[in-house]
Amino acid sequence: MNENGIIELHCHTTMSEGRGLMDPRELVRFAWVCSYRALAITDHMTVQAFPAAYAEWKKLWDAYRKQCEDGGEQANIEDYLKLIYGMEGDMRGEDGKIYSVLLYVKNETGLRNLYRMITEACLKAADPKYPVISRALLDRYREGLLVVSAGVGGEIRELIRGKVSSLNETMEEDALDELKKKAAYYDFLEVTPSETHDPVYLYYGSVKLGDVPMVAGSDAQYFNEKDRLSYEILISEAGKAEEDKVFHELMDEDEPYYSYFYAPAKGDPEELQGITERLFENRKLIEQQIEYIAPLREGKFRPVWPNAEEEITRICEDRVKELFGETPDPEVRARLDRELPGICKNGYAGYYLMWRKLVQKSLEAGYPAGCRGSVGSSFVAYLCGITEINPLSAACGGYDIPVETFLGFHLDKEPDIDINFAPSIRETVQETVKELPGVGETCHAGTIGVRTRQQAEAMIKKYYDGKNRNLPDRELMEILTEDLAGTKKVNGIHPGGIMVCPEGEELASFTPLIHPEYGKAVTTAFEYHELWGSLLKLDILGHDSYELLHFLQDHTGVKIEDIPLEEKEVLSYLCDESIPEIRDIPEYGADYVRRVIAQTGARTFEDLVKISGLCHGTDVWMDNQEPLFRRGTITLKECIASRDDVMLTLLSYGIGREDAYRIMEQVRKGKGLKEEQALLMTEAGMPDWYLNVCRKVRYLFPKAHAVAYAMMAVRLAYFKIHYADAYKEGLAAIG
Repeated sequence: MNENGIIELHCHTTMSEGRGLMDPRELVRFAWVCSYRALAITDHMTVQAFPAAYAEWKKLWDAYRKQCEDGGEQANIEDYLKLIYGMEGDMRGEDGKIYSVLLYVKNETGLRNLYRMITEACLKAADPKYPVISRALLDRYREGLLVVSAGVGGEIRELIRGKVSSLNETMEEDALDELKKKAAYYDFLEVTPSETHDPVYLYYGSVKLGDVPMVAGSDAQYFNEKDRLSYEILISEAGKAEEDKVFHELMDEDEPYYSYFYAPAKGDPEELQGITERLFENRKLIEQQIEYIAPLREGKFRPVWPNAEEEITRICEDRVKELFGETPDPEVRARLDRELPGICKNGYAGYYLMWRKLVQKSLEAGYPAGCRGSVGSSFVAYLCGITEINPLSAACGGYDIPVETFLGFHLDKEPDIDINFAPSIRETVQETVKELPGVGETCHAGTIGVRTRQQAEAMIKKYYDGKNRNLPDRELMEILTEDLAGTKKVNGIHPGGIMVCPEGEELASFTPLIHPEYGKAVTTAFEYHELWGSLLKLDILGHDSYELLHFLQDHTGVKIEDIPLEEKEVLSYLCDESIPEIRDIPEYGADYVRRVIAQTGARTFEDLVKISGLCHGTDVWMDNQEPLFRRGTITLKECIASRDDVMLTLLSYGIGREDAYRIMEQVRKGKGLKEEQALLMTEAGMPDWYLNVCRKVRYLFPKAHAVAYAMMAVRLAYFKIHYADAYKEGLAAIG
């Protein structure tokens, strides 16, 4: 890294709502390519760019380190690009006015204090869109931070401008003394390119205010001049107007923008000669105080459920005896003996017990619950009552679902359990999380809404309409759309995700907490997926069908677990080819699904499971297996409908379990077949059509999820047929 490389301060990314156009990853790459020494990310009242910026920095650092090692050298991080994490905040001064302040993180302490400060400011804000940092709040969490009075809207600049308007005026001594006291609060005073015509601020800040250094900050909001129009559209959408002669371009080594800060004029004080060079040199005073840090905590932080392994073992053993007797089928014992040790060894027993308690909470209140995804692949989850899907073979009353689709081949994959609850009970279940052993603070999982291309195009049209101008040509329209798509639009909330912090830890040490724009729920400021590696997320989702099933149970006295899944009258209704659409039966009532049912001749419950897989996969039916059905090449029983179908079919052809698992994973993710995998399948005698289908698939649905959907449809159809009046009343009740 260039010892004299650029130190760029005060940069806005796409996460700086209504202000920034620079994607965090692209910004970091730009700084690396241009041999920056340091880059400061300071979005307005948010730090949401930190995870993406760090991920890109880490990727580049790993590549740089490997390059050094390949050349026989040891990589030194001190020679590498330094990311400075910070924020531009709105601070309420002692006079009650709002001023712009820059906060640069020096170390780990400063990072956590910044997160705590944002959390308090956002959660106590009268309007979640406009949080403000009080001076008292900044004082409380100042340790580890550099506090800078911003160039535009900063307290010191505004106070100076309020006292004197030109260098021909002289500030009164009392006013100057008071100004010095105010300036002493700050570590630095920033100057940005908008100060081109403000020698008064430069003079008083650099000459009259004592020992507080002035430093150059770019306030960069886009990469270069070609982005200027996109930026004007962005701020227009935000209801702001561009200041005259404000320079928001990012620097590079070929175009140093000293002249945009200050050009000496005739009669200016001698002290201002050479000040621009000093402003840039003073950036080193900030960079030298900044440590290399990571914005996300490393490691897994999970609630500790006391004696979880012993408890889950007891539950499973008792349940096996209850369901399968004292001498169960060897398959039962073999499956439990394979699954349970892996779950306990990898520390997931407590996670299973948490979900057991949450599902029990719903069931005890009379509300059915159903699994999403592949958790129904786990026999332990079935024994614990987390799911009612038995994954054993049909001989043991199950649906023949391999555990590997949920826990991986070595059963060490972190389980991801998603459960659907009735909306009426969901909030109660979410609150129950706080009562679970080992659980500390909780909040909702946050999301960040960014503009789509369609929304970007709408912004452009609105901007041009407002100026009574014709839309730009196709080439410029594409450039503008590309620039504006991906800019932050709104903070949001995951529909059911609850982030869980273990006892003894603080949520705000992982992420700031905020109120989303449209509600008062507390969420993570970082998108939830950025925190998956450290915090536990529980997906407590809502589904109206479980609300309806609760109503029907209460009003008919029929428990859903007592409803037969193979009743001919119900299956005939669901598979009736003459019915084009069944609006009130989810999943199987849609017109497209009805057509697939008609084309395949589905008749049984297992057929309905296949249909669900076919219709939820991507490139599984249309232009793949549908032509094979029409030609009579395959039947519903033979087709690939779920990821589990692939593994089970491969095993039936004598292919080893690990190879079968690897091929299944390759196919279900849409990666086709490796050459050696195709050869292995061919040698095993698998037909060409099967290999061709595998190559075309882009995504395969989990069989367990398909079973859950089929169960729900059959139960609702049962009530519709046998208890028609209650069914109509239930539909009306849930809206």
